[in-house]
Amino acid sequence: MGKRGSGRYLRLAGVLLGACALSACNSPFNILARLDGPYISPERRAEIAYRAAVERQRLESEAAAGAAASAPAPAPAPVVVQSAPLASQPLASPPVAQARAELPPAPAPAPVIAAAPVPAPTLAPAPAPTPTPAPAPVLAAPASPISPAAGLMGPVATREPAPAPLETRLPSAFDLTPAQPAPPRRAAQPAAQVASPAPAPVVGAPVPAPAPAPAAPALAATPAPAPAAPPATRDLQRAAAAAGLAVVSALPSPDAAAADALPGQSGDALRAFYDFALERLEAMPAAGSRQSMLLADPSSLDPELQRCGNLPPAVLIDLDPGNGLLPLVSTDSASPELARYLGLLRERGVTVYWISGHAPNAASQIRQRLVASGLDPSGTDPLIVTRFAGESKQARRYGLGTSNCLLAMMGDQRGDFDELYDYVLDPIMAAPLEEHVNNGWFLAPPPLD
Repeated sequence: MGKRGSGRYLRLAGVLLGACALSACNSPFNILARLDGPYISPERRAEIAYRAAVERQRLESEAAAGAAASAPAPAPAPVVVQSAPLASQPLASPPVAQARAELPPAPAPAPVIAAAPVPAPTLAPAPAPTPTPAPAPVLAAPASPISPAAGLMGPVATREPAPAPLETRLPSAFDLTPAQPAPPRRAAQPAAQVASPAPAPVVGAPVPAPAPAPAAPALAATPAPAPAAPPATRDLQRAAAAAGLAVVSALPSPDAAAADALPGQSGDALRAFYDFALERLEAMPAAGSRQSMLLADPSSLDPELQRCGNLPPAVLIDLDPGNGLLPLVSTDSASPELARYLGLLRERGVTVYWISGHAPNAASQIRQRLVASGLDPSGTDPLIVTRFAGESKQARRYGLGTSNCLLAMMGDQRGDFDELYDYVLDPIMAAPLEEHVNNGWFLAPPPLD
């Protein structure tokens, strides 16, 4: 019991000493506790400080509000209104004041006079409608009896019409046809004759084919004069002169233009064609000023011509008659006068070009006709045909103008000189171009027709 009992007592004594130490720390007589105060955790200290700050701010705000409520409000400063006489105050600047002084006084308003009442218009009574008369009945004429002689007419032999030529372009307002001669007039019957005997019935017989007329000079029927266009007015002439344009009061007669291209009347046109080409060839213009007979701007209807400079001289002749094509087989002979003029031009170095709407496969037959007719005895003249479907003569003419200077052109209608004649609706629109007709553009019958 000695060692075991002593160890138990020692542990008990240590517990008692620890309890005494703890109680001594919390005791009011503990000197260390009085110096540092009791132990407070950091979280507790922060909470206490926050509450103290909030309380302090509340007290300060209440104190400031109480002080403001107890202090008396300051009295407002008195407002002193200074008034000055109107005469001493400047109303406006001197120029404005002077201008106001110079203004006249406003006139007194005029008295208002009431207008006299206007009587209301009286409407006239509407006229009663006139009844429309009923149309008179139309009586049918009695049927005329059929003459027994009509049944005695036998079959009349008729010639089969020739096939229509192939059209190469649309019809134009410039397509002119020769005037038909007027039918012969019947002599007047004497007044004493009362009745004429009934004619005997005529039995029809086959009509034989007409024999070819002998080549004897015959007088052509005189065409009726075409009505002239009204002359241009003075105002139109003045306006045209100011714009630098020429006023055409009347176009050439269609019958006269067609007569220029009729067979047997082309001698003057062929001579004029040769003389004009020779005159253009022998002229010595300044460098680059020679003119071709192709229009510079066809769409504008301006008669100004292209400049061809020093390009090789040439003439162009259209072979096709009217709107058709040249017959490839024919026994017609050409004009020996034209053959002689063309030979003279070739001797002077002028190239003769022939143009047709035929395809290339017909070129050899056209060449044979030119050689046989004597128009191209050597067969060396250039021949212009249609290279592909749809190619126009206009394109071929202007293509030729890029390599040659066309001194003159010949055809049987105006569309052979420029295709604008095929599309213009009113011939008067192309009147400025008439100065070139028979003056570089020569109308003559087709050379092989």
